[in-house]
Amino acid sequence: MYRFIATVLFKYTNGALQSSIIKPKDYGLFAQEKKKDRLTVQDQKEIILALLNGEKTETLEGYYNQVLLNAGIRYHLFGAASSVQEGIAIAEKQLALGKGAEQLDKWRNSVQEK
Repeated sequence: MYRFIATVLFKYTNGALQSSIIKPKDYGLFAQEKKKDRLTVQDQKEIILALLNGEKTETLEGYYNQVLLNAGIRYHLFGAASSVQEGIAIAEKQLALGKGAEQLDKWRNSVQEK
């Protein structure tokens, strides 16, 4: 089950604290809550790998949207995007190209080499 209605975003810039409310629906990322039993570790692994490989299905919609919003917020906060919306667009493109899976493979390979 997933549910993400809104969150407060705090940003500290040039000595001033700014806050704003982030709502998924404002970015076209709201998905209807789906009732589901608790996810097993295997379920979570499969969802993560599917998302990192760019899969976008109705079953994954809520998870996909949550990844986009979280990544978009972080890209904005860390200066890689001028807005949350721009950050979401970057994340969407990266997921579609399978960049997440590529990075995971790099991490796996670096750990196996040690």
